[in-house]
Amino acid sequence: SSGINAEWPLRPGENLGVDGKQVVELQNEGHHQFNRVLDSLKHTEIEVTLKEVKSFATDPTILSKTFDLVSQLGKDFMNRTVSYQHHEGQDSWNIQIDFWAYLLPAVLIQQEKTEVVQYPSFASEAGCDADDCPDLGVVYVHLHRGEGLTIGDPEESVDPLVNVYLNGTKVYTSNTYNSRTPILDEKFEVPVTSSAAYPNLFTHILKFEVWDHDTFTDNDLIGSSTLQLSHGAQFNKMLVLKQENEGDYGSLYVSVVFKPVPFY
Repeated sequence: SSGINAEWPLRPGENLGVDGKQVVELQNEGHHQFNRVLDSLKHTEIEVTLKEVKSFATDPTILSKTFDLVSQLGKDFMNRTVSYQHHEGQDSWNIQIDFWAYLLPAVLIQQEKTEVVQYPSFASEAGCDADDCPDLGVVYVHLHRGEGLTIGDPEESVDPLVNVYLNGTKVYTSNTYNSRTPILDEKFEVPVTSSAAYPNLFTHILKFEVWDHDTFTDNDLIGSSTLQLSHGAQFNKMLVLKQENEGDYGSLYVSVVFKPVPFY
């Protein structure tokens, strides 16, 4: 018989097939795709073995490689292709392996007007103990709503403008109109990397500024609040808006989820 057997180990709980591996037979040419949720960020290696299905073959192995996603992928290239050639006598094989990474937050947060609900996500399986989590990855931010925004005459309209900063750099802006209790329901994500100034996750600070947007004059600051990043999900958190760390000028409700990614 002729053909190629391709084997991939599966994560625990999946159909393990033969000897704890997924085995697919390709006749002469073909392709196979599989998806795998990482069960731990500590184990990012994938083993790929291709064998020729040939009777009485002394060594049927065409290719045997171990790929570490940490070295294969990165924040600037979330997909990568590697190619190999194998020659044996008159036979030759061209082998192409494609890697993709899809990053999802560790929890799923949904909002319906003022109601906010948190669900576990299958992506939460790629977790790790706090002491072993990498301090780099992606932070997911969900702006939910403002409440009781206070500025000037309470009878005047307010056009809330929300600026979000990570370590002093603006990363997002939201603008709504004519509401002291705006429903925002906006999501964005920001890469988090380590540096000499920010050596670990807990040194990273999100700052939320809320302004009253004016078209023809300068915007008026309503208040601001800060949030320190952490490994745990901060769900529907109420931030009290202050001016110069004093007063109470309303509240901003947000959810912040950090996703550690070892190749960021």
